[in-house]
Amino acid sequence: MKAVMKKMQRTLAAALLATALVAIHAADTVDLAQLARDRREWPAEVALTASVAMPLKIGGFNSGSADLPPGTTVKLLEVRGETLLVGYGSASKTIPATSTDLAARVLAARQAQNSPAALSAPGAPWSPRAAAVTTKTHAEKDSWFMWRLDPAKRALRLQQEGGGDASEHAVIAGLRWLKKNQRADGFWDCAYSEVAGTALATLALLGHGETDKSPEFGATLEKAIDALISTIGEDGLVAINMEGSTRRRGGVAQMYCQGQVVEALAEAYAILGYSKIREVLDRAVAVIVRAQDVEKANPRDMGGWRYSPDARDSDLSVSGWQIMALKLAIHARDRQLDDVVENAVQQQWGVQLVRGRVRAARTDGTEGPREYFVVPPVVFDQALQYVWNVYGNAGFGYTGPTPTTAMTGVGVLCAQFLGHGNDQRVQESLVTLHKHRPDWKTENQHVFYSWYFVTQALFQGGGTGWKDWSKAMRDTLVREQDRDGHWPIPPRSDERMLNATPVFGTALATLILETYYRYPRVTLAESASRR
Repeated sequence: MKAVMKKMQRTLAAALLATALVAIHAADTVDLAQLARDRREWPAEVALTASVAMPLKIGGFNSGSADLPPGTTVKLLEVRGETLLVGYGSASKTIPATSTDLAARVLAARQAQNSPAALSAPGAPWSPRAAAVTTKTHAEKDSWFMWRLDPAKRALRLQQEGGGDASEHAVIAGLRWLKKNQRADGFWDCAYSEVAGTALATLALLGHGETDKSPEFGATLEKAIDALISTIGEDGLVAINMEGSTRRRGGVAQMYCQGQVVEALAEAYAILGYSKIREVLDRAVAVIVRAQDVEKANPRDMGGWRYSPDARDSDLSVSGWQIMALKLAIHARDRQLDDVVENAVQQQWGVQLVRGRVRAARTDGTEGPREYFVVPPVVFDQALQYVWNVYGNAGFGYTGPTPTTAMTGVGVLCAQFLGHGNDQRVQESLVTLHKHRPDWKTENQHVFYSWYFVTQALFQGGGTGWKDWSKAMRDTLVREQDRDGHWPIPPRSDERMLNATPVFGTALATLILETYYRYPRVTLAESASRR
């Protein structure tokens, strides 16, 4: 935790430094391309683009300034309470981590470029010019969601990645079936778990770029989100089924539902920004983070998850949903952190770190809004190690290194989203997946579940493997969709018990056909977020 605190302090200090060390005539001297970087990526070194008056403080009193010429590199050396020790050339100075009118000027310049809100120095005056600027929404700027939300970009991705009119018509038909079969309380009937079925249906609606403003599906989505919110208890644990207002918990579906609900609500919050999601999602995310810390009986299982939050073993299937849920929670956190900081600037509050979380401090000393959905980096480090622990023979296994097609899809996708898509083990596993072809009539192992993860993994891998699989998968799903828009379970799949309540297969098949535009390839998305 100390390491996380230290990292966040460095991040905050770097942001404050970037704010404090620009020239007063911001429009002429601010390097907007650099300042528009994501807050987490702002460097601790700032190359000045114009002469800057460096404020000096000696013996606690202001004592003028020192002019630094353009091109000077100013480096953050240390955070000392409310001051920063910075170095330039062979000299170093202690400067206040605040500014006079600089923060407001930089904010105005950054907002004019549709950039995220700058961190406000405590007591910095509010700029009317900044308040009048209209910026894009977080989701519109976020490279993770922009393809699905823009119909023109969605159509372009379909064309580029091997989709087309037939696959998109199938998606619309699937969403219409979901709309028609939603219950009045917002849930869908699902023999496995109505909560899991509702989470998957919600992801399918969001995956097509539907929002609360969508003419055809907006009301369906809102009811689904409200239903999912109702499943989360005060302790953050998600129900697997609802019996009126009673939450039924436990069983093998427990942590599956936890991950699926968190993924759906995190994505909904990142796109829609509903404040009603914030508190309940924070509690649900914390359950996943805590569950990873439970001591395991076998060291190989460390870093993973299984059926219950206190399980002492792990499997890759459950773990895959938790990893994806936490990655989506990171995007929800960034959306919410933007809101905290922007609100702090508008209200002339300060921004401070308290127990590792960003909080806004009001001028009267009371606490403003705080950062939610905190996932320490060590959680992802441990999860990645668990994924490697179940790798073997060019694939990934369920609880050990005996590979299956479904688990290889899960393992590859998790490694890709954790930033290790170029690892040799992942590349070898992609070759294994490329040898496989979807077969509606003969496959029998969790077919839709397997296809869902394999499709995403091969899409992330790109190349011939993706092109060959995409065509076969697209044609299979388009051909096998029922006339009313739902998908039955493939005839030999061990998911056949779910045929009586087709939301499971229909939601997953719809999500598979949304792969073309649902997410970008993660390496490209991460590069875009750093620009």
